Amino acid sequence: YGTIDTHLQLEEKIAHFTNTDAAIMYSDGASTCTSTVAAFAKRGDLLVVDEAVYEPIMSGVYLSRANVQWFKHNDMDDLERVLVELQLQDKKLKRKPNAQRRFIVVEGLYKNLGTI
Repeated sequence: YGTIDTHLQLEEKIAHFTNTDAAIMYSDGASTCTSTVAAFAKRGDLLVVDEAVYEPIMSGVYLSRANVQWFKHNDMDDLERVLVELQLQDKKLKRKPNAQRRFIVVEGLYKNLGTI
């Protein structure tokens, strides 16, 4: 691993192409998953995570230091249960809905299971 001049040049070209200030390239999918979750979520945020996510995503979840609620794999009823519990908890604590950043973390195609 490591960054060389070619990587930096590619990042500059992609940033220019996408009309953004900067871009970042990762050397493999695992580091992308781990870094992305940890970059978006932080201490105090809440992640609602499918229990079957790939290990690098799980690592990103833990590295983020966010609060975590798990739901059963691909079980929308269980996801709804978790979300309803969060709503009830918000009401009980008189917390405004936007007082905490919240993310639902899933995979499009579950690498470990092959499910969608």
